[in-house]
Amino acid sequence: MPKTSREIPRVNVRSRHSADCKQRGDRTYLRCDCPKQLVYFKDGKEHRDTAGTRDYQAAEQKARELERRWEQAAKGERTDTTVAEAVELYLTSKRSLNYEAKSHRKLEMLFRERFVQFCDGEKISFIADVTLLNLEKFRATWKQAASTRGKFQGYLTGFFDWCERRDLVSKNVAKGLEKISGARDVNPTIALTDAQFSTVLDAIDALTHREEDEVERVRCLALLQRWSGLAIQDAVKIERSRFVPMEGGWYKLLLRRAKTGVEVFTAIPPAVAEEILSAPSVSPRYIFWDGDQATLKATLTRFQIAYKRVSETANLTDHDGKPLYFHSHQLRDSYAIWCFMNGLATEDVAALLGHSNIKTTQEHYSPWIAARQQRLAGLLKSAYAAWSAEKPTLPAEVIETKMLTAAQ
Repeated sequence: MPKTSREIPRVNVRSRHSADCKQRGDRTYLRCDCPKQLVYFKDGKEHRDTAGTRDYQAAEQKARELERRWEQAAKGERTDTTVAEAVELYLTSKRSLNYEAKSHRKLEMLFRERFVQFCDGEKISFIADVTLLNLEKFRATWKQAASTRGKFQGYLTGFFDWCERRDLVSKNVAKGLEKISGARDVNPTIALTDAQFSTVLDAIDALTHREEDEVERVRCLALLQRWSGLAIQDAVKIERSRFVPMEGGWYKLLLRRAKTGVEVFTAIPPAVAEEILSAPSVSPRYIFWDGDQATLKATLTRFQIAYKRVSETANLTDHDGKPLYFHSHQLRDSYAIWCFMNGLATEDVAALLGHSNIKTTQEHYSPWIAARQQRLAGLLKSAYAAWSAEKPTLPAEVIETKMLTAAQ
């Protein structure tokens, strides 16, 4: 007997088993980690849609939601995306981008635990019905510091931008939210002068309650960050094999592999590279770490505590004479600004720092980008002045003849 379409199709969840799955022969087995499908018979033919998940419970939830929408459509009811659905789709999308667990947890807390609950309390069922006034009221429930609330507002704007690009809402109403007073868009950029960095190295050498080998590794870590722009975790995990000798005693250091597959290198001065590579290693493969993932967090914490003690003894001050707290990210900023002031293009600095979007580099280092442009303008003026002084000039009578000819 041929299949016939039901008025409200039944949506079944099936597994798309991988070749090595033990349950490969049973598509109805759902408790494996294989991708899930939504299978249903509609409009005279069978449909197989991806469920966008490997979790059978999440797939079952999507199947029932799809059936509910068809029931609503059959009754002439509204079938827009609900707030809860939009949030779950957004979180699934971000999870597929390999967000760190800590970052994804922040999104879950703000949207799944707070925003959905807020909309339920306000009797807002559909994401398209959320207004600017609703968001202002939601924002008023945030009791954190201004900087944290500023980040929340950025997440909220990003969420509605995501919804707008997927036609879940007609426009991003979150863009109408006024900026929170006291909130920063980006972390402050504070670079160290050569004199300040020298003071930091002296303070490292004076560390107490640390073995001599460990003090030397702290010093070498600071040198590596200053001359590579690596964040502290990436620097701690650096492998010896990434240092490749070049002519003149220089080394090229493999920083990372870009998404395009291109390897990104920086050049390390001879004296710096020699000191880093001569540091007492923790393991044959690594300089600062033993390679055990279980010890990475403790290793990072130990280096961060060392930097904190360095800050306490270095007693750095800013250009106004106010106390300047030293932390590892200043070494990364120092490298970036050194690159800018020595003429590197913004896209090159972005690649060295590992910024996937050049706008991130522009936001963090805009004052130094402007300073570099002014410096380049000054160099062009000097070059033009030198060229003007040296270029051959025509005799006055020849110039007068040319002007008369042109006038005629």
